[in-house]
Amino acid sequence: RCESFLSGAAGSGVPGTQPFSLRIDPLVLALTDFHAHLLNVEIIGFLGGRWDAERRDLQVMEAFPCGSLTAESGAMHVELDPVAEVHVRQAIEERDMRVVGWYHSHPVFAAQPSLRDVQNQMNYQNLFHDAASNTMPFVGVIVAPYESRMSSASSKVTVFHVEPAAAAPAAAAA
Repeated sequence: RCESFLSGAAGSGVPGTQPFSLRIDPLVLALTDFHAHLLNVEIIGFLGGRWDAERRDLQVMEAFPCGSLTAESGAMHVELDPVAEVHVRQAIEERDMRVVGWYHSHPVFAAQPSLRDVQNQMNYQNLFHDAASNTMPFVGVIVAPYESRMSSASSKVTVFHVEPAAAAPAAAAA
């Protein structure tokens, strides 16, 4: 079940509130939406940015489309091509950023995290855990460009982070 964070200061440490503040460059959302419109199968990519542990502030600055294994496997879900992952992570580091998130699409269904999405997100959060601040500064983004139940032609975008204790994602629709 996907729930919104409680109101309160982001990064305050109050249970149920957003664990850090989040700023996403509008061009990131435009690029992820454009990427999602290119294919009628799921797409995937990484998000590059910066983490300020002292301010508990995550800034998403750039989207990096990645190759996937979907075409080869014929599966309903998308998997990141390991070779593409190495190249994209290197490109992010060369731009003096770090991997701060991932994105993928749900071409014809709701922009809500599936069980696999929650598992992938938790794995990424553990991988990119910041021990100094005891925070998992990593977000997932789901873009749904063609979901038939939408009331408008605009894509639906969900940004989510999994709360480890509850193992249920908290999401904010954009």
